[in-house]
Amino acid sequence: MRKLLILVGLLPLFSSCIKGETPRDVVERYLTALENEQYQEAYKLIDKISQKYVSPEKFEEYWKQRFAKEGVPDSHRIYMVKEVNDTMMADYRWFYPDGKKVDYALKLTKTVDQGVWTWRVKFLKYRKVEKPLVPKKSGQ
Repeated sequence: MRKLLILVGLLPLFSSCIKGETPRDVVERYLTALENEQYQEAYKLIDKISQKYVSPEKFEEYWKQRFAKEGVPDSHRIYMVKEVNDTMMADYRWFYPDGKKVDYALKLTKTVDQGVWTWRVKFLKYRKVEKPLVPKKSGQ
């Protein structure tokens, strides 16, 4: 009986791990926060190692400078979230008000946050995805 009570007491802890955010959920929240210039919300979604090296102020400054050069995207589409070793990679496209579209990939890591496994974005571990304009034909 005592073991059953302990197991029932631990059930909410296990269920919170099962019901946690998926990597796609985290990417969705992160990109939406950036598009809405809610930098503090986006900062909460980067991993603890990134937060150790980048303050909230530097994070905000980085995005403001980047968006001043490139423009602020107004929407996005997440194409794929795939597992690569112990991390996840997310491929997405940002859409800009002027019609520009740019593809990127970002990395997510799994960390423990208050006893629950969570996915977080690895800040500055994104890359612009370069795609060939015209595929080469064989024999040429």
